[in-house]
Amino acid sequence: MLKKYTAKFLILLTLLSLTSCFEILEEVNLNKDGSGDFTLTVNLSQSKSKITSIMLLDSVSGHKIPSKKEVQKGMNDVVTYLQKTEGIYNISKKEDYENYVFSVRCSFKDITSINKLTKEVLSKQKVKIESYNSYQYNTSKEIFTKSYTYDPEILKQYNKLNLDSKKVFENALYTSIYRFYKEILSVSNTKVKISKSKKAAMLKINIIDLLKGTSSSNTKIQLAK
Repeated sequence: MLKKYTAKFLILLTLLSLTSCFEILEEVNLNKDGSGDFTLTVNLSQSKSKITSIMLLDSVSGHKIPSKKEVQKGMNDVVTYLQKTEGIYNISKKEDYENYVFSVRCSFKDITSINKLTKEVLSKQKVKIESYNSYQYNTSKEIFTKSYTYDPEILKQYNKLNLDSKKVFENALYTSIYRFYKEILSVSNTKVKISKSKKAAMLKINIIDLLKGTSSSNTKIQLAK
């Protein structure tokens, strides 16, 4: 995923490794014409006591701990960038510093508008991403596709962590939820669960499996004709 690592990525990985559990959640609400809403949430609430303690420190493992003010500025920078991105509108953010839950939400005219969202946002923070999630929606065939290309370089960074830090990722989750305007006919990924209404699908993947490349979030969803 990352070809060239930077100090900010190292800080992020270090901070996450110091928590006892965390979840990254992506949500896509798709309309018939290919427009919709996208939300990305980082939920550290199960580790809020430990994070509160960490935030009181100046540094951990030689890396500077960001202050609340610095975190707020980072969130504001993301919103400012999104406001200038073509095809994206209705941008909002939520910051819960009591439970440590952070999210950014936006609407898109076409789902391909968010394909380079992660890459571009992190590039503003001097983090270079060579691969990222890619979304497509064929309006005539009513097929939704989410693709992810694995880069083994991310595993090298994970392997540099100590044993205790590595254990944290065993409970960390990356959850994807996709909601549609009509029922789902079929799903290519056998790990995807379809809701009772058949209008939503959910995929939960252990983040350590993503780091090791042993699990894939690639999904093709065919909607009912």
